[in-house]
Amino acid sequence: MRKVVRLPSHIQLIVPKHHTAFQRFTVDDENRIFVQTWEKTKDGKAFIYDVFDSEGICFVKIPLEITPRVWKNNKLYTIEEDEDGYQSVVRYKVTWH
Repeated sequence: MRKVVRLPSHIQLIVPKHHTAFQRFTVDDENRIFVQTWEKTKDGKAFIYDVFDSEGICFVKIPLEITPRVWKNNKLYTIEEDEDGYQSVVRYKVTWH
């Protein structure tokens, strides 16, 4: 990182030796917690999410190529960009088996 980022000499770059166990997390309206890990799928296109129930028990791992923003009423909302760089809000229906 120090080789890529060129900062003025008066700014000190502090890079921790270790990173967190997760990147981010979101919660839905049924208190399920979706934790984005650093693990990726074999093709590298999706991150693995650990999904915990309202009692904190991990019950599934799911790959997602998108970044979840909001989970509500079994819908997942994301912000996605098309090939021209235009962003839009996309809604997915989520079903649990």
